[in-house]
Amino acid sequence: EERKFQYELLRLHNGGIKTQVFDDVPGKYSEGVKPLWNGNKLICAGFYADRKDNRYNGLQYLVLDPEKLKVLKRKYNPFSEQFMIDKFGQESDKVVKNLVFKGAQFTEDGSLLFNAEEFFMTESMQANDSGGRVRIQRFHHNDIISAKLDSEGNLIWARNINKTEVTQGDGAYTSYSSYSKDGQTYFFLCLATEEPQLIGKERLIFKQGYSRSRNVFVIRLDSEGSLSYEKIIDSDEARLPFMVSMPFVDSDSDKLLFYAKQGSRKQLVSIKVR
Repeated sequence: EERKFQYELLRLHNGGIKTQVFDDVPGKYSEGVKPLWNGNKLICAGFYADRKDNRYNGLQYLVLDPEKLKVLKRKYNPFSEQFMIDKFGQESDKVVKNLVFKGAQFTEDGSLLFNAEEFFMTESMQANDSGGRVRIQRFHHNDIISAKLDSEGNLIWARNINKTEVTQGDGAYTSYSSYSKDGQTYFFLCLATEEPQLIGKERLIFKQGYSRSRNVFVIRLDSEGSLSYEKIIDSDEARLPFMVSMPFVDSDSDKLLFYAKQGSRKQLVSIKVR
């Protein structure tokens, strides 16, 4: 229940090893930190907590000297009211946790677009055919968290996209992939549902569904953080579920290739981001 680890950044060089520890600010504990290069700048971005437990309280942005590993700039941005409404509606006693960093990209003006996923595992006991009991592990790939920070590390917007997926097998067929272009971020999902469910005026939830049919959706977050979505592949076209979390990305032509395989049946689809 209590956090008993810290993030460290190591630099290996001819003269030896340098180490930087991030959690030297009282009341700020790093969670899910990712080192990123933007030109010659070393930036560490991710989440932070305000106490040693398993919750997340906001987004952090650190600029470091790549030689000495000295922290040159720190920014801590608490989750906005809009983000918390996106995720929990009007429930004020909920906490954000179980976030896994997924992707990041810098825009031309130095802003950072990054996203993460709510991921956790559950276990249960189930009876088998011989009368015994077996332990079942289920992997939950839930909400998508997307944020935009300016070149100084200030939060421009953070949005939560409600999603529920669970699998006992190959995680390649669940979760999502993302692609950013011209300040906009696109998220690709493969779900059995025909349309997302509307919960409240502006909150949508994408549910996994239980049909063998599959639809591919793209969710777009524009440069202002406004959300829209479209079904780009219908289940009549998608004969098999696609491995949406493992695309081949051709960034030179803004194309993504998604693959599907079931026994001897295979399918490949190419999607171009315009």
